Amino acid sequence: LLILFGRLGDILGYKKIYINGLIGFVVSSILCGLSPTIHSLILFRVLQGISAAMIMSVSFAIVISVFKAGERGKALGINATSIAVGLMLGSSIGGIITAYLGWRYIFFVNIPLGIFALYWAMRVIPEYKSREGEKLDVLGAISFTLLLTSFLLFLEGESLTMFFIPILVILFLYVEKNSENPIVSIELFSNTTFSFGTTGTLLTYCSFYIVVFLTPFYLMKVLGLEPDVVGLIMATPAAMMLFIAPLSGTLSDKIGTRVPTSIGALICMFSFLMMSSLSTNSMPEDVVFWLAMCGVGNSIFQTPNNSAVMGSVPKTHLGVASGTLSTMRNVGMLLGIALAGFI
Repeated sequence: LLILFGRLGDILGYKKIYINGLIGFVVSSILCGLSPTIHSLILFRVLQGISAAMIMSVSFAIVISVFKAGERGKALGINATSIAVGLMLGSSIGGIITAYLGWRYIFFVNIPLGIFALYWAMRVIPEYKSREGEKLDVLGAISFTLLLTSFLLFLEGESLTMFFIPILVILFLYVEKNSENPIVSIELFSNTTFSFGTTGTLLTYCSFYIVVFLTPFYLMKVLGLEPDVVGLIMATPAAMMLFIAPLSGTLSDKIGTRVPTSIGALICMFSFLMMSSLSTNSMPEDVVFWLAMCGVGNSIFQTPNNSAVMGSVPKTHLGVASGTLSTMRNVGMLLGIALAGFI
């Protein structure tokens, strides 16, 4: 849905998609908190996920449409900082709320936060439509959704879907090639910065989430640490992102994106290599250090890479580019967890 909502943002306006996503998120949070059964909770969580997709799909596009090229990296770095703060605080505060108030309140706490975000978004986000008047490529949206759903089900172990994936790829490419207003312009991927940048996002998040998935088991089963300590250790990469992402973004505005992304990728690779060498004799401090280095490398890579990708597309495709980046990030996470499960 991320690319679909990104495309709708290009047509209808990023502000409209973002604000409707916030409204849906608040309403679905209320419904989740009031859910009488597990089945209704699952349904309302689906609605919450759709609302979150609306918000995530256009966030990069909003930033790029507002800030000048010389400030793009810094702005995306601040955006990455807000994500890091959410990652650090969300699980911790959620655990405390669940322990003392009950699980329903982890949804109710979203209500005042969402209302404040809605009020602020309505005040400060400008109206911007890059492709007003165009029609949505419905067949392209359906074929892409079926393709991505089949791929994700395959990652979850539904092996039968692997036979449908090649057919859906051919169908999607055919539909997009013959559409007047394709949901994803195939020409975007002839842009090397866009294609390599989005692929880099996929691969780095895939690698990172293999580590994120496996490390807690290592800490608890091998080193014998308590869950609360493990939770604090696993917050290390997000803590590093909090400080490094704005700096790497500002640096990329001054020297370009190629050097920071290369350095960040190299740090990530070396950190993953060192994480693989941990043994039963390793100390928790070793894990903290190399997780921190993973966070440093990821922070140095992601912000300039996002800036390069978003800066490489015409303004008429900002929503699709933003949705594509978010999709690659989420698919990378799921792919990393699936590969870690095989390990």
